[in-house]
Amino acid sequence: MAQLFAAEESSSVSSQRPDPTEEVVKYRRISQIKPSEDPLAFWRERRFELPHLASLACKYLSVQESSIASERIFSSAGNIVNAKRSCIDPVHVDQLIFLHKFLK
Repeated sequence: MAQLFAAEESSSVSSQRPDPTEEVVKYRRISQIKPSEDPLAFWRERRFELPHLASLACKYLSVQESSIASERIFSSAGNIVNAKRSCIDPVHVDQLIFLHKFLK
């Protein structure tokens, strides 16, 4: 009996929230906003119409709340490039910083 109700609930929830591919089709039909307009306001207005895309947009368009991540990168760069390794090619420094950040 519980499985029957769970199946009904999941089907009603999925019918309320559009499929992500349908959202992309709807989004492509919407006219583009002007560069002077606020993109977060655009997505805030359409958060119920395009919930998947709106949550992604708010995640990637919002300002980072602190500078800790950038400070860590500068700190690791300072540890990599020091007096003994000052002649490292900048491309290699970028690669070492990338590896340091993602191999933790």
